[in-house]
Amino acid sequence: MIKMRNFLLYIMVIFGTISSVSAKGLFSNSYAVSFDKTLEQVQVRAELMDKDKSYQKRFTAKDKMGNLHTITIYDDEYMKIDNVFYAYKFRNLMHYGLTLNVMGDIKSVNGFKKLWGLQGYATAVNNPDTTISFIFCKDMYPMKSFSSMFEANQISGVSFFGRNPNDGYVDDFGYWRSYEWTDYFERIFNTRNKDVKMRMYMAMQVAK
Repeated sequence: MIKMRNFLLYIMVIFGTISSVSAKGLFSNSYAVSFDKTLEQVQVRAELMDKDKSYQKRFTAKDKMGNLHTITIYDDEYMKIDNVFYAYKFRNLMHYGLTLNVMGDIKSVNGFKKLWGLQGYATAVNNPDTTISFIFCKDMYPMKSFSSMFEANQISGVSFFGRNPNDGYVDDFGYWRSYEWTDYFERIFNTRNKDVKMRMYMAMQVAK
Protein backbone atom coordinates (compact mmCIF):
# COMPACT_ATOMS: atom_id res chain seq x y z
CA MET A 1 0.00 0.00 0.00
CA ILE A 2 2.85 2.35 0.90
CA LYS A 3 4.68 1.51 -2.34
CA MET A 4 1.57 2.25 -4.36
CA ARG A 5 1.09 5.58 -2.57
CA ASN A 6 4.72 6.54 -3.22
CA PHE A 7 4.33 5.59 -6.87
CA LEU A 8 1.25 7.80 -7.27
CA LEU A 9 3.05 10.69 -5.58
CA TYR A 10 5.96 10.19 -7.96
CA ILE A 11 3.63 10.35 -10.98
CA MET A 12 2.04 13.54 -9.64
CA VAL A 13 5.45 15.16 -9.17
CA ILE A 14 6.49 14.23 -12.71
CA PHE A 15 3.25 15.60 -14.16
CA GLY A 16 3.62 18.75 -12.07
CA THR A 17 6.96 19.49 -13.71
CA ILE A 18 5.29 19.89 -17.10
CA SER A 19 5.09 23.58 -17.88
CA SER A 20 1.74 25.17 -18.58
CA VAL A 21 2.89 25.86 -22.13
CA SER A 22 3.73 22.20 -22.73
CA ALA A 23 0.44 21.05 -21.23
CA LYS A 24 -1.44 23.46 -23.47
CA GLY A 25 0.46 22.09 -26.45
CA LEU A 26 -0.51 18.54 -25.58
CA PHE A 27 -4.14 19.60 -25.26
CA SER A 28 -4.14 21.43 -28.58
CA ASN A 29 -2.40 18.62 -30.45
CA SER A 30 -5.08 16.15 -29.38
CA TYR A 31 -7.48 17.92 -31.75
CA ALA A 32 -5.10 18.02 -34.71
CA VAL A 33 -6.22 16.10 -37.80
CA SER A 34 -3.56 13.93 -39.40
CA PHE A 35 -3.12 13.74 -43.18
CA ASP A 36 -0.74 12.08 -45.63
CA LYS A 37 -0.86 14.31 -48.71
CA THR A 38 1.30 17.31 -49.54
CA LEU A 39 -0.25 20.70 -50.24
CA GLU A 40 0.60 20.30 -53.94
CA GLN A 41 -1.18 16.93 -54.09
CA VAL A 42 -4.27 18.33 -52.39
CA GLN A 43 -4.32 21.34 -54.73
CA VAL A 44 -4.02 19.22 -57.88
CA ARG A 45 -6.84 16.92 -56.81
CA ALA A 46 -8.99 19.88 -55.79
CA GLU A 47 -8.54 21.50 -59.20
CA LEU A 48 -9.75 18.33 -60.90
CA MET A 49 -12.76 18.09 -58.59
CA ASP A 50 -13.56 21.76 -59.16
CA LYS A 51 -13.45 21.19 -62.91
CA ASP A 52 -15.81 18.20 -63.00
CA LYS A 53 -17.82 19.26 -59.92
CA SER A 54 -17.19 16.02 -58.06
CA TYR A 55 -16.80 17.73 -54.68
CA GLN A 56 -19.36 17.04 -51.95
CA LYS A 57 -20.61 20.55 -51.12
CA ARG A 58 -19.78 24.18 -51.90
CA PHE A 59 -21.47 27.00 -50.05
CA THR A 60 -21.13 30.56 -48.79
CA ALA A 61 -21.20 31.22 -45.05
CA LYS A 62 -21.33 34.31 -42.87
CA ASP A 63 -19.18 34.55 -39.74
CA LYS A 64 -19.79 36.37 -36.45
CA MET A 65 -18.45 39.65 -37.86
CA GLY A 66 -20.67 39.46 -40.94
CA ASN A 67 -17.84 38.53 -43.32
CA LEU A 68 -18.61 36.02 -46.09
CA HIS A 69 -16.52 32.94 -46.80
CA THR A 70 -16.58 30.28 -49.51
CA ILE A 71 -16.29 26.70 -48.26
CA THR A 72 -15.75 23.63 -50.44
CA ILE A 73 -15.96 20.18 -48.86
CA TYR A 74 -14.09 18.01 -51.36
CA ASP A 75 -14.29 14.57 -49.78
CA ASP A 76 -14.23 12.92 -46.37
CA GLU A 77 -10.69 14.18 -45.68
CA TYR A 78 -10.09 17.61 -47.19
CA MET A 79 -11.92 20.91 -47.51
CA LYS A 80 -11.08 24.51 -48.40
CA ILE A 81 -12.13 27.64 -46.53
CA ASP A 82 -11.56 30.60 -48.86
CA ASN A 83 -8.07 29.79 -50.19
CA VAL A 84 -6.77 27.62 -47.33
CA PHE A 85 -6.85 23.81 -47.53
CA TYR A 86 -7.59 21.80 -44.39
CA ALA A 87 -7.62 18.16 -43.38
CA TYR A 88 -10.79 17.85 -41.32
CA LYS A 89 -12.98 15.57 -39.22
CA PHE A 90 -16.56 16.10 -38.15
CA ARG A 91 -17.11 15.50 -34.44
CA ASN A 92 -20.68 16.55 -33.54
CA LEU A 93 -24.10 17.25 -34.96
CA MET A 94 -25.65 20.57 -34.00
CA HIS A 95 -29.33 20.58 -33.08
CA TYR A 96 -31.64 23.53 -32.63
CA GLY A 97 -35.17 23.41 -31.27
CA LEU A 98 -38.04 25.41 -29.90
CA THR A 99 -37.88 25.97 -26.14
CA LEU A 100 -40.35 27.30 -23.61
CA ASN A 101 -39.75 29.01 -20.29
CA VAL A 102 -41.88 27.09 -17.77
CA MET A 103 -41.74 28.72 -14.35
CA GLY A 104 -38.14 29.78 -14.91
CA ASP A 105 -37.13 26.35 -16.26
CA ILE A 106 -36.18 26.16 -19.96
CA LYS A 107 -37.68 23.07 -21.59
CA SER A 108 -37.38 21.76 -25.14
CA VAL A 109 -40.63 21.24 -27.02
CA ASN A 110 -40.91 17.67 -28.27
CA GLY A 111 -40.98 17.40 -32.05
CA PHE A 112 -39.43 20.82 -32.63
CA LYS A 113 -35.73 19.97 -32.36
CA LYS A 114 -34.11 19.92 -35.80
CA LEU A 115 -30.73 19.02 -37.23
CA TRP A 116 -29.04 22.38 -37.73
CA GLY A 117 -25.34 21.94 -38.47
CA LEU A 118 -22.01 20.15 -38.09
CA GLN A 119 -19.07 20.74 -35.75
CA GLY A 120 -15.56 19.47 -36.20
CA TYR A 121 -11.81 20.13 -36.20
CA ALA A 122 -9.46 20.93 -39.08
CA THR A 123 -5.70 21.25 -39.48
CA ALA A 124 -4.19 23.51 -42.15
CA VAL A 125 -2.34 21.48 -44.81
CA ASN A 126 0.24 24.25 -45.32
CA ASN A 127 0.73 24.68 -41.56
CA PRO A 128 0.14 21.51 -39.48
CA ASP A 129 0.66 23.52 -36.27
CA THR A 130 -2.61 25.37 -36.92
CA THR A 131 -5.80 23.57 -35.89
CA ILE A 132 -9.24 25.12 -35.82
CA SER A 133 -12.62 24.21 -34.40
CA PHE A 134 -15.41 24.94 -36.88
CA ILE A 135 -19.19 24.90 -37.08
CA PHE A 136 -21.17 24.98 -40.33
CA CYS A 137 -24.88 25.49 -39.79
CA LYS A 138 -28.02 27.17 -41.05
CA ASP A 139 -28.01 30.90 -40.45
CA MET A 140 -29.70 31.66 -37.12
CA TYR A 141 -30.47 35.31 -37.81
CA PRO A 142 -31.80 37.26 -35.95
CA MET A 143 -30.49 35.14 -33.09
CA LYS A 144 -27.21 35.82 -31.29
CA SER A 145 -24.05 35.15 -33.29
CA PHE A 146 -21.30 32.89 -31.98
CA SER A 147 -17.72 31.90 -32.77
CA SER A 148 -17.36 28.66 -30.81
CA MET A 149 -19.28 25.63 -29.57
CA PHE A 150 -19.16 27.09 -26.05
CA GLU A 151 -20.86 30.30 -27.19
CA ALA A 152 -23.39 28.38 -29.29
CA ASN A 153 -24.37 26.30 -26.26
CA GLN A 154 -25.41 29.50 -24.49
CA ILE A 155 -28.19 29.99 -27.06
CA SER A 156 -31.51 28.59 -25.90
CA GLY A 157 -32.42 25.47 -27.86
CA VAL A 158 -28.92 24.71 -29.18
CA SER A 159 -27.20 21.41 -28.37
CA PHE A 160 -24.38 19.26 -29.75
CA PHE A 161 -24.26 15.46 -29.89
CA GLY A 162 -22.22 12.82 -31.67
CA ARG A 163 -23.80 10.65 -34.33
CA ASN A 164 -26.73 8.58 -33.11
CA PRO A 165 -25.93 4.87 -33.63
CA ASN A 166 -29.63 4.30 -34.33
CA ASP A 167 -29.49 6.60 -37.38
CA GLY A 168 -29.20 4.46 -40.47
CA TYR A 169 -31.01 2.30 -43.00
CA VAL A 170 -31.30 -1.24 -44.36
CA ASP A 171 -29.63 -1.58 -47.77
CA ASP A 172 -30.88 -3.62 -50.73
CA PHE A 173 -29.06 -6.68 -49.41
CA GLY A 174 -30.72 -6.57 -46.01
CA TYR A 175 -27.74 -5.18 -44.12
CA TRP A 176 -27.96 -2.35 -41.61
CA ARG A 177 -25.89 0.68 -42.62
CA SER A 178 -25.18 3.38 -40.05
CA TYR A 179 -25.31 6.93 -41.35
CA GLU A 180 -22.10 8.56 -42.51
CA TRP A 181 -21.65 12.29 -41.99
CA THR A 182 -22.63 12.93 -45.62
CA ASP A 183 -26.00 11.27 -45.01
CA TYR A 184 -26.93 14.29 -42.89
CA PHE A 185 -25.98 16.86 -45.54
CA GLU A 186 -29.38 17.06 -47.22
CA ARG A 187 -31.12 17.95 -43.95
CA ILE A 188 -28.50 20.56 -43.02
CA PHE A 189 -28.06 22.24 -46.41
CA ASN A 190 -31.71 21.75 -47.48
CA THR A 191 -30.64 20.46 -50.89
CA ARG A 192 -29.16 17.48 -52.67
CA ASN A 193 -27.27 19.76 -55.03
CA LYS A 194 -23.52 20.07 -54.64
CA ASP A 195 -23.75 23.86 -54.90
CA VAL A 196 -25.79 25.20 -52.01
CA LYS A 197 -27.82 28.33 -52.76
CA MET A 198 -28.83 28.93 -49.14
CA ARG A 199 -26.35 31.10 -47.24
CA MET A 200 -24.98 29.29 -44.23
CA TYR A 201 -23.38 30.41 -40.96
CA MET A 202 -19.80 29.59 -39.98
CA ALA A 203 -18.10 29.71 -36.60
CA MET A 204 -14.34 29.24 -36.41
CA GLN A 205 -11.90 29.32 -33.51
CA VAL A 206 -8.14 28.72 -33.69
CA ALA A 207 -6.60 26.45 -31.06
CA LYS A 208 -4.25 28.46 -28.82
